[in-house]
Amino acid sequence: MHLKRSFAVIGGDLRQRCLLRQLHGLGFPASAYRVPDTENSAPDLSGCLQDAAILILPMPALTGTETVRAEGGGVPLADILDAAEPDALVCGGMLGPAEAFLRARDISFFDYAKDETLLLQNAELTAEAALPLLLEQLPCPLAGSRILLCGFGRIGKAVLTALAGFFGLMFLDYRAHMTVRR
Repeated sequence: MHLKRSFAVIGGDLRQRCLLRQLHGLGFPASAYRVPDTENSAPDLSGCLQDAAILILPMPALTGTETVRAEGGGVPLADILDAAEPDALVCGGMLGPAEAFLRARDISFFDYAKDETLLLQNAELTAEAALPLLLEQLPCPLAGSRILLCGFGRIGKAVLTALAGFFGLMFLDYRAHMTVRR
């Protein structure tokens, strides 16, 4: 009995390319369609989606309401669903605009942008990537600098945590409900 699911990774950015490498490294069959810096697994969409039980779309998945972000321009979600196996699970980030469309076609889907654990891990990686950019742009050493951090969502909190390693004392001015009057 073959228990390994097969995947099709469609569109996105370099994160999708990394995901493909990880899936292949774990021994999962995974095809690619219009993933940056990656050769398509088949000449056309239907060939790439053949036998795929799980379709992985990017985050954010869509440009507009029904077009998946992909290298070389968007891919209509309807084309993907028409080429997919009937019981395939569609996974993507920020599917909101397409949820009604997916439900109307009785397609199972999972929006990983609604998974708090994933969002926290993504915030940590984003903060980690932001620090070298900050250090590159600073005209002086980070130690002793005064930094204004605008925004205190998941990513802002992760950046603050990363910066805490450089500073012994940090001040936080946080206004959850700020009203601007004109």
